[in-house]
Amino acid sequence: MKGNNGLWLMGALVAPAIAVGCTLPWVYVAIATLVGAGFWYLTPAISLPTDFLRVWGKGAGAWILVLQAGFFALLLGQFALGTVSAFPDDPVHPFLPLSMLAVAWFSVSRGEGACRRGCRVAGAVTAVILMAVCFFAFGRADFSRGWTKLPAPSVGEYALVLLLPLCGRQLLGGGRLGVWGLFSLLPITASFLCQCIAGSGGSFYAMAKSVEVLSFAQRIEPLVSAFMTVGWFCTLCLLALVAVKNLRMVGVPRSWAEKGIFLSAMGIVLLSKSISAEILFPIGTVFCVFLPLLTQGIGVRKKVKNFLKFQQKKC
Repeated sequence: MKGNNGLWLMGALVAPAIAVGCTLPWVYVAIATLVGAGFWYLTPAISLPTDFLRVWGKGAGAWILVLQAGFFALLLGQFALGTVSAFPDDPVHPFLPLSMLAVAWFSVSRGEGACRRGCRVAGAVTAVILMAVCFFAFGRADFSRGWTKLPAPSVGEYALVLLLPLCGRQLLGGGRLGVWGLFSLLPITASFLCQCIAGSGGSFYAMAKSVEVLSFAQRIEPLVSAFMTVGWFCTLCLLALVAVKNLRMVGVPRSWAEKGIFLSAMGIVLLSKSISAEILFPIGTVFCVFLPLLTQGIGVRKKVKNFLKFQQKKC
């Protein structure tokens, strides 16, 4: 996949990371985000579907790709359920999750290039707008509250969210982040502000209710809902595209791959089946961290062996 995917990956991270991270103490969010950034530079920026088939063979490699596609279809349904967090005051389930999946389906069906270009723009605009909301919220913050000790919650759900950039970086072929990597600090900033502004209750949407823009624009939470929805769209497109790409690599026609992935996710939404992050995160770590590293290591070892054999033949 050619081009820089950094804008898309940051856009796909921002909405779920804010939705989950604002419910946690900002210190936990900061530590988890830094660890996630470390894995970003540790894991290889390669096109994994191709490398799986080359390193593991057509048999084992195909099974890995199918299992990965199934896991990402499961994640697609779980993250679609999470889109309701963009409108916490309204009963939008199941209309919003199903609508978001339908729009993502249309985008993915237009082709990889069109989906990438659209999500780049959507991701960049979402990150900029939400960062602007955080900037104007600082005037309302009581920074002494930022150091208040809070109960230690589980960070498994936030850790699962941090696998999204790794998924896109490895399965879509990578791409430089550049200055856009600074938007990975946005969830930390949002979590800090939610802790510092009274009445937020761990909700970025509730925190935005107290924000004034240049002393005349108030009640900007509808704007927050709109752009959080755009961010969730980037997330759903990312998960769907990598799942479809995996199935296509094992010979499944694109139309059937798209139907299988999206209909499975829609079934999860209709059944409202939420799976604990404590179950999903270890599986995601295997697919997004362990297998890529192992595949890269085996691939490098094979290349070295082939090079040595070639040198021996020359001698």
